[in-house]
Amino acid sequence: MALYPMNETATRNLTRRVVAYQQTGDPALHAELKKEIMELLYTIPSTLRILDPEDCCEFLFYCLSAIDNLIAGYEEGKLSFVGFLTEVVRRRVRFFLCEQRQRERQLRLIHRSECLFPESGELGFESAEPPIVYTFKGLPTGSIASLPALFAALLRKRTSSTYPIRKELEELKAVLTRGVNRKRMLITLTITPSLYAHHLLEELSSLLLFDLTDLCRYLNTASLALHSKEQIRQDFERTCTRHFRRLLEIEQALEDESDEEKKRKLVALRDWTQEKYRKKIAKLRSMEKSLSHRQVGELLGIPKGTVSSSVFHIKKLLHAHMDEKGVNDYP
Repeated sequence: MALYPMNETATRNLTRRVVAYQQTGDPALHAELKKEIMELLYTIPSTLRILDPEDCCEFLFYCLSAIDNLIAGYEEGKLSFVGFLTEVVRRRVRFFLCEQRQRERQLRLIHRSECLFPESGELGFESAEPPIVYTFKGLPTGSIASLPALFAALLRKRTSSTYPIRKELEELKAVLTRGVNRKRMLITLTITPSLYAHHLLEELSSLLLFDLTDLCRYLNTASLALHSKEQIRQDFERTCTRHFRRLLEIEQALEDESDEEKKRKLVALRDWTQEKYRKKIAKLRSMEKSLSHRQVGELLGIPKGTVSSSVFHIKKLLHAHMDEKGVNDYP
């Protein structure tokens, strides 16, 4: 009788060689048998139509580490080795499909969590349109200690930019470049250097009459002081994402579980994880993405009061020249 996917003669020959290897342990014979068994593990599921052809390769890798156990576990008797292997494949395919469904479910959960908490670190859903980001990686960055000197150099020099400024900002430019306002604006920019170092730099340089390269160097240097804060925030974001994924997994496990005792334990685990997740989200939202007034004062060598006063006056100035009523008056 022919046994798929081998004819009867080939089946008897394979069985004989498997038994011979069990008795002798010949390495050359083992290599031959392993190659043939790999081919069988690939073809049997497709021949029996219990796996789609595209899954057969993955099933082979799933069984690869068990080949030596299959050879050692065969007992000569009613079934040929191919018959024995076919029965093993039937059983293992069920486990393989079960694990495959579980893996796909976990991937869906991870994908769902990444939609809510993307790796970029931003909370909420990702925008369909990627943000426009200016990069100035080629510019040298000084040490933190050089920041006061860079600050003073920027204020000493006024440079007319070739970048065209919007008509509605002409009045604001005249105010910002008059008196001490230019210094106050630079101090305010220092509080969130990583933001301004990537957006609207050309317009800022034109507004404040700063050389674009010098302004980039200054803000890049100031942003070094934010690295430790950003690292702590990123660690918290990763922790929150792990808690959220764990919550999704627990909810899925609750849906699949029928044992009441196990359900009770899962509910307790879910409640504990939710509480941890809630506290970490609250902590994450309270974390600053900017330098404090005290830190800016220490970096620039000026009093904290000067920083706070500068921020107050700049906010008042911007509100007066860029409020909604003023914007609506422009053509």
